Amino acid sequence: MNARRFEILAGPVREPFDAAQIQSSAVTAAPHWSDDPEVDAKVAPDPLLRALLAPLDERAFVTDYLHRRPLHTTRVGASRTHRRILSLDGLLETIASQHAPADSLRFMQGQTDGGPEEFATEQFQRLHRGHTLHDFDRIRDYLANGRGSMIAHAVDHWIPSVRRFMAGLAEVTGCRTGANAYYTPADARAFSPHWDTHDVLVVQLHGAKRWRVWEALLEHPLPQRPHMESAAYEGFIDDLPHRDLVLHEGDSLYLPAGTPHAAWTEAEDSLHLTAALTPVRWHDVLRDAVEQALVECEKELELRIPCPAWHAGPHDATVQSTRREALERLCTHLDAVDLSSSLARLLGDERGELPATTLVPPAVELGTSLRRTRGPMLVTPGEEHVCLDFGGRRLRFPVAATAALRWLLDHVSIRPSDLPQLDDDDRIAVAQRLVEEGLLRHESIAAAAVPLPLHCQPLEK
Repeated sequence: MNARRFEILAGPVREPFDAAQIQSSAVTAAPHWSDDPEVDAKVAPDPLLRALLAPLDERAFVTDYLHRRPLHTTRVGASRTHRRILSLDGLLETIASQHAPADSLRFMQGQTDGGPEEFATEQFQRLHRGHTLHDFDRIRDYLANGRGSMIAHAVDHWIPSVRRFMAGLAEVTGCRTGANAYYTPADARAFSPHWDTHDVLVVQLHGAKRWRVWEALLEHPLPQRPHMESAAYEGFIDDLPHRDLVLHEGDSLYLPAGTPHAAWTEAEDSLHLTAALTPVRWHDVLRDAVEQALVECEKELELRIPCPAWHAGPHDATVQSTRREALERLCTHLDAVDLSSSLARLLGDERGELPATTLVPPAVELGTSLRRTRGPMLVTPGEEHVCLDFGGRRLRFPVAATAALRWLLDHVSIRPSDLPQLDDDDRIAVAQRLVEEGLLRHESIAAAAVPLPLHCQPLEK
């Protein structure tokens, strides 16, 4: 296997370390991202992410770092980009106003000989004589004494500003996303060194936190595979070269899946947001295709009859011949599986509807400049309706809109007046519906933010 090394840029000084002893599963093959400029140009814009990662833009992040190598950005000057995502006061107000679901808050007891222990809010209430969960002053006092940390799960479900950031991140990266917030008192650590089976983007929202990052031991690990979990390598990374980083308020850290890391606080308490980025892997696509093909195989009587291999033996000529025929039938159905339909299922929106506080987009006119959001679409004509599948949703339109919806498959920037085979009223109606559903958005809104000055420190390969 080829060993890999990476260098960390720290100001003007390069501090490389040798990873010659680290066995990597990486293969030196073609990059996962297309070299076609037209494909690169389809990376969706997101001003908030651009401001957070500046001077990188969204395209550079996707083509040079996403799923490949770590990236550390540090704030310069009076940047307040992170405040547009979440603040400590904003999180506490949401909890105090009882807008946080009771099952979304978890607590980690402080480090013990056996490591940290997670416990539910009901246990916290029992320890504090039934004290209300939403009185955060009592919770903060408990955490400030160094006895634990608080994890707010799925904050993108119940905090609109986080939801908007995650929606933009999903559109840029093409990944399923989710977000947790972690509040840790000073001089505390919640988790031992580990890695995740998804990519993570950490945004420091309050205070400071120290991170230790190791070279990836296993690239692109699959979830729910014991031999690929970080627990299988526990203690192994302690003796390997590493780099210590400190995230201050407004800084961010991107880590591809399989990158070992650990974090702890020192003199300050800390609140950070961890955005999980789960891509659609080829393994997922193949599994979905096989599942679809097997559904079609159920319709064939020849594939439902019993297999005689137990009595005739697996090497029997008739058994082998029938097996080849069955595999050929399976391959025929696999060839017929539509990749767009697989992607639509795999990228289904699991986050629910946008909160009611989301701003209503302006009205659509014939000359309105719109941009299609990133993601797969599938147009399925029928006798009475034409169906449009995207983001795990299915929309129905009159059959007359078939040509217009198919036209959308090949275009990113559009105006309602461009939609073919519709009159003007229907063009506006179709475009307005797609804006309301989130498939189209106003280009003026998509580009309406100025990147703030940040300094970028990439952890390079």
